[in-house]
Formats: sequence, structure tokens, C-alpha cells
Amino acid sequence: MPQYTYPEDFEGTFWTVVDGDYYVSTVGNDISGDGSPQKPFLTVAKAFELALDGEKIIIGPDEYVSYKGEDVTPSGAHLPCRAATTGSFVVGSGGGGLALIDDIQLQAGDRVLVWRQDDPIENGIYVASSGVWERAGDFSTASEIVSGKIVPVLEGTDNGQQLFQNVSLGAVDLGTSSIQFQKYASQEGGSADWGSIGGSIQNQTDLVDYVGSSIQESTVSPVEGYDNVFYVDAATGNDATASPNSNARYQTINAASDAARLEFDTNGSRNIVYVQRETYNENSVVRNHVDMFFEDDTVVWTEGSGNSVINDIAEVMDDVRIYGLGTFVSKDQASFDDRDGVNLRRSSKMYIEAKLVDSIQVWENVPAEFEFNGINIIFNFSIHAEKKVKFTNCKFLNGQRMPSYRGNTTLIEFSLCDFILPEFSVNEIGNTTPDIYDKDGNLLFRIVSGRPPQQKGPMVTAGKTND
Repeated sequence: MPQYTYPEDFEGTFWTVVDGDYYVSTVGNDISGDGSPQKPFLTVAKAFELALDGEKIIIGPDEYVSYKGEDVTPSGAHLPCRAATTGSFVVGSGGGGLALIDDIQLQAGDRVLVWRQDDPIENGIYVASSGVWERAGDFSTASEIVSGKIVPVLEGTDNGQQLFQNVSLGAVDLGTSSIQFQKYASQEGGSADWGSIGGSIQNQTDLVDYVGSSIQESTVSPVEGYDNVFYVDAATGNDATASPNSNARYQTINAASDAARLEFDTNGSRNIVYVQRETYNENSVVRNHVDMFFEDDTVVWTEGSGNSVINDIAEVMDDVRIYGLGTFVSKDQASFDDRDGVNLRRSSKMYIEAKLVDSIQVWENVPAEFEFNGINIIFNFSIHAEKKVKFTNCKFLNGQRMPSYRGNTTLIEFSLCDFILPEFSVNEIGNTTPDIYDKDGNLLFRIVSGRPPQQKGPMVTAGKTND
């Protein structure tokens, strides 16, 4: 429940949203401020540090935004929008009106973020009306449409309490240039669709809930510094007509990865595949010299003997970084046939962050370096000889109950990792993992491992360091 009383606690301030728990403003101060309307913080990072689950952070206009205590970036923020569209919407002649957007019945004067238009030239912030919608005053000239600027969205089933960021490339010529937005983070630090946070873990049901407690913010701005962005959307994309840096998205990750790799081969450019939150049934989606970003609630799954989502079947990789909050799993873990979400054989260097993977295997006895960050690992990992591997902020959800493997001459470092050891019946035959859901909360499948349970200690891998 908001802790401030209107109008007493808001006198002399510019705040129009009065039900917040913490307030952030460019006139605030992270040292002397307390997050109140009268004494706001300067950065969102400070508010995130103190906010509990479900508490609301209100961001004022023209903010300087930072995350996790990193350098403050003068990216700015627009005034909040009430809702954001979930698909293409007719804003011009013959459209508009006080429609139902993301389960919100709009009223005249509501600000709406329009961000998924078939023609990306039309994207932007609009003011709802009973007739044709007009662009909002702070999004009506090219000088106000600045890449990096934040747009808070307050309400809606899919988009409420989310921060969006303008990721348009280059200077915008209003009416002719593509305008792109992407989700930056939720104000609570991530989606709550994966279950409640907290509580002791005593069984597999608790593991499902626990997954929701370890959401990480990505370590990079998803498209900053790249020459080309290849957007992927399983729901609206078309591989035949897709093109980079536009709203003409790819439908499959593999098609986007192949196109990005070809662009590197042709022009030597730096490219990233940006995968929007949907469910994808694909394998071997990674290409060398192509980075990837996966939105939260993106699930990539595969099935069949030997298939993995992240592997190096297509080519050897030594220059790949995978960012974001993707879920990478193999549907059938019922046998020892290399069905792992992450299965790398020939690659020599890679960085991977994700939300959830079923298991990780790095094999072949050749020198290689890998770093895994912010991942919930359901089963175990298998790291063969001559590897240097670091796990940072990872959670091993079975506490290495199914023992992992480390080859000789391999160094494994655990930094800020948790090893969770639920209690299981000694008569249990297999091991049931958390159910896998799509972005709408629909059950996709349940993975069952036929590997025999072994009640080991919480850490059974030799040759480890842990700070």
C-alpha cells in the first residue's frame, strides 16, 4: 500500500501519480533523498535497491536513469503512458477511437505508447481521442525523439509497470524514419509470471516458485553499439520479407542468425539478433560473430536426439555473447543423449546469460573459456578437460543432486552462486523439473529426467573456487 498521503505529502511538487512507493527525479539525490515525493532519489538503481516485490517506483519527466549502480546516463524519460499497444493499431484516418488496449479501456486524453506498428514510421507516443489520434506534445518533433529515452507504462495486462526504451538507430526524420521501442525492464525487476518469490524450498513445486526470484537485468543495452539489429517475432514475423533495423521482423531465430552472419561475412559489421518474447521451437540458433538478446518470457525449446538450443553444430564459435532473459530447454531429458539446452563441443569462447536452462554441457578436451551469468540451472553441468569456466549469480536448482562432471585441468569458479537442495523421496525414479510456460502463462510441457537420483551434498564438483 502506498505510504504517502495526498495532498499533504505532495504539496509543492510536480507529481501527478500519487500512489507510488518510491519517487525518482533529476532533482533528487541518492544520498540525502529518501524516495518520497518531497525528497526523491536521483536514480532508479537506488529505488530498486530498497523496493520490495510489488512496490511501485514512479519516474518523473526528463529523468537520468541508471541501473545497478552503474554510470548515470542522460538518456531521459518521457512522461508516463497509461497503456501500450500489443499489436499494430490504426491511429490515423478510419482508426483511433477510445479502444480497449491491453485490457485497459482508454479515456480521452490518455497517453498511449504505440510501439508495434506494421509500419514502424507510425510508432510513438499518442494521445487517445474519440477520433484520429495525434502524437503527444513530447513526441511530435524530431528533436524530442531521442534514442535511449525511457517511456514508463503504468497499466495493462502485458505491458503495465514496464519501462520501454527508444532504440531507433540514428537521427529520426519524423514521417519517414523507422521508430523502434523495446522493453527495458519491469519496475519490479522482471516478470512475475514464473511464480511467487520467497519461501523455503522443500519440493519440486517450490522450485517452480523459486525460479521467479532470480531475475537478472541484462548487463548491456540490447542494441547499443551495433551496426545492425535483426528483430525476431514468432507471432508477426516473416522470414521472406524481413530486413534488419526495421519493423519487418524475422519469424525464426535461425533465419535471423543466418542473415546476421552473412552481413558480417559481407561487410564485417557488428550485428545482434534481438528475439522478442514468444515461444520458439528451434535448435542450433547461434552463429559466430553474431550476438543475441532474448526478452524476458522468451522460451526456446527443442526436441529430438542430440538437439540443443545453444550449440555449435553450425560452426565453431569464438566471438559470441548471449544476453537477456531467455529460457533454453530440451523437451525430453529422459536419456543420456546430449539433450541439453546449452551443449557446446568445439567452441573456444562464449558469454551466456539467461533466465533458465535445463543443463549445460561443454565437452571435447580442448582449451576453452566460458562465462555463465544469472542463470537458473535445473539439472547439472558437465565440463570436460582443459576448460576455464565461471558461473556468476547462478542458481543450481537441484543443488547438484545429479552430480556434475569436471574434467582434469579444468578450473570452475563459482561467484555469488546458490546451490539449492530440495528434499526428495529416496524411492523417486526420475526428477521432474519446473513446468515450462509460454509468455501468456500457458503450459507448454513438463520435462522429466530418467537419470537416476543421487542424494549428494549441495556441491560435489571438485576443483572449484567460490568468492
